[in-house]
Amino acid sequence: MQSPVKYFTELTYPRIDRSKEHSMEDIIFITIAAVICGGET
Repeated sequence: MQSPVKYFTELTYPRIDRSKEHSMEDIIFITIAAVICGGET
């Protein structure tokens, strides 16, 4: 089984370099974890 992050590697990160505090992989992981846990905001 491939890592779920591999499915998102072709996405572009639209933010400018100076405002990138977190990697795209971190943001995707946090988003998926929040959805699984029932986060709504």
